[in-house]
Amino acid sequence: MDGLEAASRERAVTAIVHLAALQVPFCAADPLAGARVNVVGTVAIFELARRLGIRRVTCASSAAIYGPKTDYPHATLRAEAFFRPTTHYDVFKDANEQDAGIWWETQGIASIGLRPHSVYGPGRDQVITSKPTVAMIAAAAGRPYRVNFGGRSQFQFVDDAARACLAAARSLSHGAAVYSPPGPRVGVDQVIETTGRLQPASEGAITCDDVPLPSPRRSTGARSRRPSVRRRERRSRTVSGRRSRRTDARSVGSCTRRGSIGSWGRRRQRRPGDRVVSPRRLADSRRQ
Repeated sequence: MDGLEAASRERAVTAIVHLAALQVPFCAADPLAGARVNVVGTVAIFELARRLGIRRVTCASSAAIYGPKTDYPHATLRAEAFFRPTTHYDVFKDANEQDAGIWWETQGIASIGLRPHSVYGPGRDQVITSKPTVAMIAAAAGRPYRVNFGGRSQFQFVDDAARACLAAARSLSHGAAVYSPPGPRVGVDQVIETTGRLQPASEGAITCDDVPLPSPRRSTGARSRRPSVRRRERRSRTVSGRRSRRTDARSVGSCTRRGSIGSWGRRRQRRPGDRVVSPRRLADSRRQ
């Protein structure tokens, strides 16, 4: 921990976006390592923020904490939806969201957690939700590939996920908020069809199973007011493997205005027995 603090001070770190984690199969294979990385590692990040005087942390959570879609009456989860984690990974993410609230109440360190559903694009190469990206890469390389699931899922492009992290890190919000980034609900067969149009030689070589993912197809969250990358461009860039040089700093800046994060979702739902403390009440109690 001291070494991490020293390195952070040497580089004059002023903001923290915490994305590191072991994914579902790695946590299942070694739960102790999963807990050390996913839970203890996140606690270490908040402690680092405390030592450096950083008042806000951005963390990656996951829509996986909700549980199987068979436990919910609707395909789209709403704010009052309950959690039902079914893996070590899900429980670890849930624990991190809860602990973020403790850091806010006891240390005044605010946080924003983002719960993406199925992120796709350059860099995705692990766990089941990366399969559509792997399929696009296979199409570009002229190789056959079969995605081992089907149905409709909520997709988020990697650039949009990155912009969400930037906006969260630069926001002026308080408390321990959690948001579900927006994204279109698209069928895996539609992804394959679009890929085939972009890479005609791959038509018929990229296929998918009919079995949908067990997780809910979409989590609650308002759509972004300004989509940053058009859907066709997103898939084209994923297939080609090249990042566009067109970086629009103004579009990134538009996501970082005060309050813009609030349009992307809702705070973590209240559970029976939750103690709710507003930022104003917390501030008043500290002055007494």
